[in-house]
Amino acid sequence: MTNFTTTLSVLDLSGNDFGGFFFKTILNFTALQSLDLSGTQIQGPIPKAIEHKTSLKTLRLGLNELTGPIPDVLANFTSLECLGLHDNHLEGPIPLSFGAFCKLKELSLSRNNISGEITEFVNGLSLCRPNSLLEILDLGHTKLTGNIPYSIGNLKSLRRLYLYQTSMNGTIPKSLGQLSELECLDLSLNAWDGELTEDHFANLANLIDLFIGFDEKPPKPLFFNLSSNWVCPFTELLYLDLTNCQLGPLFPSWLRNLNRLVIIKLENVGISDKIPNWFPKIYPSLLILDLSNNQISGKLPLELKYTILLNLRGNLFSGTIPLNINETMPNLQFLILSNNLIEGSIPSSICNLKQLIVVSLSSNNLSGELPQECWKDLESLEVIDLSNNHLSGKVPISIWSAPWLSILSLSKNGFTGNLPPNLKTLAPFLRVIDLGENSFSGNLPMWMGKRLPHLEILRLRSNSFSGIELEYNRTLAFLQCIDLSHNAFSGEIPTEITGLLGLSILNLSMNQLTGRIPEKIGSMQRLEVLDLSRNQLSGSIPPSISALNSLNHLNLSNNNLSGRIPSGNQLQTLPDPSIYAGNPGLAVLHRKIAQLILTSTA
Repeated sequence: MTNFTTTLSVLDLSGNDFGGFFFKTILNFTALQSLDLSGTQIQGPIPKAIEHKTSLKTLRLGLNELTGPIPDVLANFTSLECLGLHDNHLEGPIPLSFGAFCKLKELSLSRNNISGEITEFVNGLSLCRPNSLLEILDLGHTKLTGNIPYSIGNLKSLRRLYLYQTSMNGTIPKSLGQLSELECLDLSLNAWDGELTEDHFANLANLIDLFIGFDEKPPKPLFFNLSSNWVCPFTELLYLDLTNCQLGPLFPSWLRNLNRLVIIKLENVGISDKIPNWFPKIYPSLLILDLSNNQISGKLPLELKYTILLNLRGNLFSGTIPLNINETMPNLQFLILSNNLIEGSIPSSICNLKQLIVVSLSSNNLSGELPQECWKDLESLEVIDLSNNHLSGKVPISIWSAPWLSILSLSKNGFTGNLPPNLKTLAPFLRVIDLGENSFSGNLPMWMGKRLPHLEILRLRSNSFSGIELEYNRTLAFLQCIDLSHNAFSGEIPTEITGLLGLSILNLSMNQLTGRIPEKIGSMQRLEVLDLSRNQLSGSIPPSISALNSLNHLNLSNNNLSGRIPSGNQLQTLPDPSIYAGNPGLAVLHRKIAQLILTSTA
């Protein structure tokens, strides 16, 4: 029988769980040239015994639990062509000896804790003769610092360069534009500044992916200094993300040459221009378009046949939603047009977008009534946000019947009528209900307590509701916010409300509530905001309120409360007397004198 320990050259055990015990045994295979132990739960430092495997050409140890520094002994692997150590817990700098790996084609160290700069490492590779063979350099999601060295332009074979989400900063060198083989460039989520010119992209004709975006707008945004008649060389580009860079104020005309784009993300790039007429006509394969948070004006680009995500939030788009939107954008899943100047009504054809997941049309000038019996057919719909418009009429029962609805926000409109009292087909996955600032009336139906076990936020403020009939029990265990302020609720505060132990905000102000504050109010340990002001509550403040250690906002003013104000560590941090004002029977002075005594004896 053949002795595998002396003849086996390729061994791939990736994806198996050996717990690390098998590693040292494998190193006894003397003829190995390719070893893949990715995702095999190897733990601890890279074994010192690896130093005897200098003939290896491929070593993949990614997706494990490796710790400690990258050992210097790897410098002896002069034949190494591929080194994959990504997704571990390795730390320390990249060994300077790696700069001598002139045969290396792939180096992946991403998603580790490696630190330091890459200058000397890249400088070393740039000295390889005739050229470095490195094609893939993945150092993303690490703790690397410093800038990109100018010598990066000498790595002529580079096809993929990943430096995303590190602690690197500074200006991006123009030498990047000399990497003529480059297909993917990801420099996103760093602290780059300065400007990008045509030189930075001069020879990048093979570029397919370009990601330079930021999570948040940096103090010194990266500025694109490109002439208006620039013709970009990377006409095969598929993915473009320049989020939070400074690209405007003019709409980039060079986009016109990129008709293969699948993803365009230009959020908050400083464009304050009218969208050109050619824009929606030249992208036959566009799946994702994000132009949000600019000042773009003009007609809505709603003629993108294959687009699944359209985000135009925070612009100056005007006009109406077309009656045939289901024909112009039949594959739409995410429709986000909030904070614009859109007018007219919501067409019933929106309900023919059968794959729709999110509808966000808030803060526009929409008017009229909602389409009626169609929402229930949107079996994937999770979010409806129509807040801050001029919509009116009754809310269709079919909206409540959308089976996967999670967020329903209709606040700041002119909706009227009652909530459905006996709706058995109610969507059970609702987490947020915001119907505030409308003209709803009637009682709160019992089903809100029975049928909404995942409810987190209930906001019904500034309506004309007149009765609280909710069942406050363990079925509302996820509820975090109740805002029923500025309605016409009467009667006593249900004592069962104190069983909502996950509640952080309770606002029942500006109603007609009577009776006492529930004695067990102190059991609501997560309560941060409690506002019971402007009611007709009476009796004393329950002593248990002093146990609310998370409370940072309290308002009990303008009621008929009496007696002493409880003391407690957290209450002592809320000394503003106005929170008790308008309760003639409360001993406010008693509390202030007690505070003075405590202060003087401290």
